[in-house]
Amino acid sequence: MAGCVAISAAVMGGLAGVTVAHADPAFPDLSGFAVVPPDGFFVTNENSSVRSIHFSTPDGIGCMFRASPNMTPTSRQRLSCDGAVPGIPGDAPNAPNVPGIGGASANVPGLGGVNIPGVGTCPMGTVAQKGDGAFEISKGAWSCGTKPEAPQLNVGQKLTYGNVTCAVGAGSVTACQVTTGDQKHGFVLQPSGSTSF
Repeated sequence: MAGCVAISAAVMGGLAGVTVAHADPAFPDLSGFAVVPPDGFFVTNENSSVRSIHFSTPDGIGCMFRASPNMTPTSRQRLSCDGAVPGIPGDAPNAPNVPGIGGASANVPGLGGVNIPGVGTCPMGTVAQKGDGAFEISKGAWSCGTKPEAPQLNVGQKLTYGNVTCAVGAGSVTACQVTTGDQKHGFVLQPSGSTSF
């Protein structure tokens, strides 16, 4: 019994005060997080009129997903995040990189990074959905000092729109989950080891 308590304490310590949900042991319970209305996070692409939600985290991650006004339970919202992703698995594949800007957000107005010239290259990560709906974490590099320009989702807050819920927890934890029909996919980004499902 003492071994179980020690393991539970170690797992909980890695989530920095975030309770783990029973349905998926890798995903935190977000019921205690403050709900943030999506209104301040909408961005509409002027070339295609596609509406998205863009947000950043205090530790330098930028995320985006589609936010059509007519979402259904099976709508695919194409959630992706990139930036200073902590705890990238050692066997993660390499992400495509646009020098000086970063991976997934490179061509997205309002989410792409701000390049600070002459400050070197820093590690970055990207997390995005694959064709089967599961997420994959990949690694790359971008210019040091690059920060997402999107409005910030702060520690203890969660944002939900359509089938996507994302939250920021203490200790550099970013967690997002997508529920499409009867499938749940998502990721937990944290210094003790980032995971995706």
